[in-house]
Amino acid sequence: MIEKLKKNIKDASLKGHLLVASPHLADEVFASSVIFVCNHDNDGALGLMINRPLETVTFMELMAQLDLKSAPSFADKRLHFGGPMDVNRGFILHEPLISKLDETKEMPITSDIALSTSIDYFKLAQNKPESVPADKMIVAIGYAGWTKGQLEDEIRAGDWLSLPAESQLIFNTPAKSLWRQAYQHLNIEPYQVSERVGYV
Repeated sequence: MIEKLKKNIKDASLKGHLLVASPHLADEVFASSVIFVCNHDNDGALGLMINRPLETVTFMELMAQLDLKSAPSFADKRLHFGGPMDVNRGFILHEPLISKLDETKEMPITSDIALSTSIDYFKLAQNKPESVPADKMIVAIGYAGWTKGQLEDEIRAGDWLSLPAESQLIFNTPAKSLWRQAYQHLNIEPYQVSERVGYV
């Protein structure tokens, strides 16, 4: 069953997919994690953990550090730990902007999910907050990265399952529930996943 859920990763890109950690993944950084894959090609992969909200810094505090003002709609918005690499860098996953500005350098990943890394996105949140709905974005600090062939090896080893990302699942599911919700989308229960790849 697991084999049917996995893509033919030798030739296919997992860009725009979710990586769902196997319940047997022992790495404490990635245990029970869900990662949105922003890029995946022959040179490696880059993704953002989207179910690790930070308790230390809020979106409004980040805006203040950037000398920007934040609308009240962002009051409860939390930052996420995107991964252990380049933790001083910010990434924003969001639905495509209502008010498109070329300088935001928005990069479409799927038809309904985009990625921005420019400070101009935060300026847009200040000047036109209605164009960047707080409930349709995830701001992550740091990222998860894989070298050439590394992700493919981890998938073959049974560390990850994958499924196409859906904006509703990403943006409408509480972070603490996302891992289990992802398994529901895979139509399996975590306990059914064996440590041996390809078996349930």
